[in-house]
Amino acid sequence: MVQSTQRNWTVNFCMVLCVLILIAQPAKSQQTFCNPLNLNYRFMVDAVDAREAADPVIILFKGDYYLFASRSGGYWTSPDLHNWTLIVPSGIDMETYAPAVVVIRDTVFYSPSASNHIYKSADPKSGVWMSGPAIGNYGDPDLFLDDDGRLFMYYGLTNTMSGANIHVVELNPTTFGEIGSPVDIVFSNAATHGWERRGDDNMFDEQPWIEGSWMTKINGKYYLQYAAPGTEFRTYGDGVYVSDSAKGPFQYAPYSPF
Repeated sequence: MVQSTQRNWTVNFCMVLCVLILIAQPAKSQQTFCNPLNLNYRFMVDAVDAREAADPVIILFKGDYYLFASRSGGYWTSPDLHNWTLIVPSGIDMETYAPAVVVIRDTVFYSPSASNHIYKSADPKSGVWMSGPAIGNYGDPDLFLDDDGRLFMYYGLTNTMSGANIHVVELNPTTFGEIGSPVDIVFSNAATHGWERRGDDNMFDEQPWIEGSWMTKINGKYYLQYAAPGTEFRTYGDGVYVSDSAKGPFQYAPYSPF
């Protein structure tokens, strides 16, 4: 009995000692981040049962990060992707969904979905924006500035049964006018891409909603993400098409969706 008690005391002492050693260690700066970010999310202005902040876009501008999200009453800035400060701006439409944001030279340009308008600011931290040139009517827009200075608009928000769902058109980086004609690049294909079928179990025989374009360029390859089959389903995910050119042709990535 005494031997057992001594053994328990020794184990407990070692556990306490380990805890004290861990507490005494210097804190390390956080390097890993997980969802959701600790932001002051706003409730929907036309409903009381849900928060906003869909369709997030992050840019890096003059050493700081800027996070834009749908109908959030403003946007956030951060020096480290961890601590975020809300900016409530003036002169800009913050009540439309799916903003597209791009940095061109020393200016940030912002255009929400299907707005026909673009806004610009050389100092987004101040919250002051000005009206820019008119722009086309692009649903779920994504502005992509290539490393050669060419500007492209990827867009599309449809469940059409005929024709393309996602398109791309080159824009003039100064006037934002179209250069050439739009190119059709993504067509819904639920018969082959089973995850595009609508429903919580991908079992509905309906045309999927294809939306949410996002272009990333890595090592000379263009990766175009898109979302399906509908934001209301738990099966909602992202697929990928890959190309050697910003305007395609694109090939479906076999690891889709992710």
